[in-house]
Amino acid sequence: DSGVHAIAMPAHFDLGDKNPSVVKRALNFYLYDKPVSVVSCDVVENDWHARFKCKKRYYKYVILNQDFKPKLAGDQVWWIPQRLNIDAMRFAAAKMVGKHDWTSFRSSECQAESPVKTLDSIEIIASELACPSWDGHAVRIEINVSAKSFLHHQVRNIAGTLVEIGRGKDMYDIDQIFACKDRSAAGPTAPAQGLFFMSADY
Repeated sequence: DSGVHAIAMPAHFDLGDKNPSVVKRALNFYLYDKPVSVVSCDVVENDWHARFKCKKRYYKYVILNQDFKPKLAGDQVWWIPQRLNIDAMRFAAAKMVGKHDWTSFRSSECQAESPVKTLDSIEIIASELACPSWDGHAVRIEINVSAKSFLHHQVRNIAGTLVEIGRGKDMYDIDQIFACKDRSAAGPTAPAQGLFFMSADY
């Protein structure tokens, strides 16, 4: 997903009997001027697979809700200048937990065989940002989700829908969105820069 970030993105490859520390240094040498680094490298079983052996994935979507444009972290947050209703977002998010048909939150480019997925958890954390020179509101909002697997753009579409609900758009009812099974029933796709792949369980 072009433009998103990863804190810990596992990958695997077959390389024979090589020292992991040497492989790590060699890869980072060639990645020196790229926006990615290898932080850990280990030998695993021959049948280990970064994608298919995964039991759970964790994502975070970050929103900066303040009335002035961010200049330092603009490529790592979605800036929303209008004050959002966090309680409304949390109420809507709670309805997303569990097994659902996520067709309304699925990209048209998604290649998954089934739109039915189980969202294990979703948590919205809001932290007020304080600075003596600011005279407006400034809140960092994190939408943390976990599941065994996700559909293409599912997390970004969840974030986009929750933001619309936080803006007071009452046409977005989660139960109705699920029932419609139509991408146009949900909110817009949130920008890529706010999304972070955080970790995976094996």
